Amino acid sequence: ESIVTGEPFEIEVPIRSRNGAFRWFLMRAAALRDGNGTVVRWFGTNTDVQTQREAAAERERLMRQLDLERARLADVFRQAPVAVAVARGTVAPDLIYELVNPRYEELIPPGRDPLGRRLRDVLPETDEEVLRLLQKVLDTGEPLVAIELPASLDRDNDGTPETYYFNLVYHPLI
Repeated sequence: ESIVTGEPFEIEVPIRSRNGAFRWFLMRAAALRDGNGTVVRWFGTNTDVQTQREAAAERERLMRQLDLERARLADVFRQAPVAVAVARGTVAPDLIYELVNPRYEELIPPGRDPLGRRLRDVLPETDEEVLRLLQKVLDTGEPLVAIELPASLDRDNDGTPETYYFNLVYHPLI
């Protein structure tokens, strides 16, 4: 239709080379008109876009592979037999929960949805000693490994925190 109307156009087309293989080219064309607006000549360019097409196809393949790996990792995270949480920030009480698995949700008191909320808001009864240990990890980058770490939680929401003992590994996100 552009050839009839004289409007500029571009189209990707496969062109067979001398060796019989096809390569993709981007053809762009525009009309040169006389003073009356009549098309008197066409001019255009051909650009080899084979490499870009191959790169786009490879990118698409890698993105599909990445999506599969992300789904597998999400399944591992959800099905982990231990409590796992991911939180971001630089100040322990202000860490923001980004991810928690079902085992972690079982540990915290019912009705305290952690996602997108600060640690201090989700677990206000957290001991200062626990916060100090978490802050040390954030400040030094050294992981914390604690066996039977005492922590106060009001898991039954009766207003009285009780002491629980947790085995804890806390790694900073890098």
